[in-house]
Amino acid sequence: MSNRARTVAYYLGLILVIFGVANYAPALIALVTGGDAFVLFLMTGTLMTFLGYTIHTLGRGASNKDLRFCDAATIATLSFILPAVANALVMYASGYDFTDALFESVSGITTTGLSMYSTSSLSPVFVFARAWLQWLGGLGIVVLTLSLLVRPGTAAYRLFSTHFKREPSLPSSSTLSKHIVLFYVGLTSLAFLTYTVTGLPAFDALIYSLTTTSTGGFSGYISLSGNSALVAMLFMFLSSQSFILYYKVLQSRNLKYLLKSAQLTSFTLLTILGGIVLFTLWRNDVITVFFHFISALSTTGYSTTDVDSIPVAGQLLLVLAMFIGASMGSTGGGVKQFRVIVAFKAFITSILRLTEPKERVHIVKVGGERIEDSEVLMYLTVILTYAAVIALSTLTFTAFGYGLLPSLFSVTSALGTVGLQPSIITPQLPVILKAVLMINMILGRLEVITIIAAFAGLIRLRER
Repeated sequence: MSNRARTVAYYLGLILVIFGVANYAPALIALVTGGDAFVLFLMTGTLMTFLGYTIHTLGRGASNKDLRFCDAATIATLSFILPAVANALVMYASGYDFTDALFESVSGITTTGLSMYSTSSLSPVFVFARAWLQWLGGLGIVVLTLSLLVRPGTAAYRLFSTHFKREPSLPSSSTLSKHIVLFYVGLTSLAFLTYTVTGLPAFDALIYSLTTTSTGGFSGYISLSGNSALVAMLFMFLSSQSFILYYKVLQSRNLKYLLKSAQLTSFTLLTILGGIVLFTLWRNDVITVFFHFISALSTTGYSTTDVDSIPVAGQLLLVLAMFIGASMGSTGGGVKQFRVIVAFKAFITSILRLTEPKERVHIVKVGGERIEDSEVLMYLTVILTYAAVIALSTLTFTAFGYGLLPSLFSVTSALGTVGLQPSIITPQLPVILKAVLMINMILGRLEVITIIAAFAGLIRLRER
């Protein structure tokens, strides 16, 4: 085995161990609530832990200096796919259709929230399991691994950079990851307490706290309404902002970073303007309108009404919000606020370069920092690729006879890891289209470039 293969095995083994241990949580819920799922989750967790430890042992002694981006992408991709398959097998062994169980599991780990099953049709253990899987996928198991087990170094940086935009002023990836995970746990705990104060039972408060902070949107048994809906709006907003921004504010004890954040400013303005426009189009009550717009823009995916009942123009506005998505460095999806800001400024810069004297230099700057042309090109490439995947997937849906708007809405919701769900997404959906949505969810969570790099990494590992 080559040094690169051993390095991949080393980190992938750690990830499997963490997910194996994490599987004991739904096993505990199953033990309390009763049912055969206890044995299934216990066996799956033990098997994953043993397999992970074995793979990790094979990678010991490898040097992390040889770990390339494509190898880090391979680890990140497998860290989402393998736990989803394991959870699907547990559901299948419990009597659920395997395709729908896999759909549910992929939706969970990618923090999408689309579902083939209503919450009322699932036992408490599987409601918790999908929320728990989603919470783990929120920050990504890569970040959890970094914060707990990985020493600072080149490999840590490369793994970390697959999930967050790296900034020169920040500490090591491992140190930053620890703070982010602590904040993530703290935000989840605060959400749980706040939901409880609104009157939600402890179990439902737990489910909503797990799925709000992970911006995923799976629901509990009791629907959000009144004060609990307001709490959800607050934590959807907070969870869709960059956790690195929160780290800077807490470390410096200075709120100036909030005022200087281009992403926070952009998200806030879009929320206000988008909510006003949606209210004009929909004419529903203000809370319901802003709830759904924040749900779409934060890519959380909660809904208190039938999506199909929203006017066509309003649905198209929500599609745009889902496309843009949350801030880079958050648990949210979409193309990300930062990329949209860069694309907008690049457009303005291009116009100025065409209309003003050539000797005048125009550069793209965000938050006072220059964005190099190569980085601008990369961001634009991601946005165009994202749009191309939506177009191709939408055409696939329409080829099966589904309408253009519900097809576009479904695909954008999946790729944006949102979870707002039109009526066409049911267990009766053709298997091919379920596969299209699952692929979109994985692409949206890990991004197209990461997936391409992962395939390249697997090919190179096999060649060696």
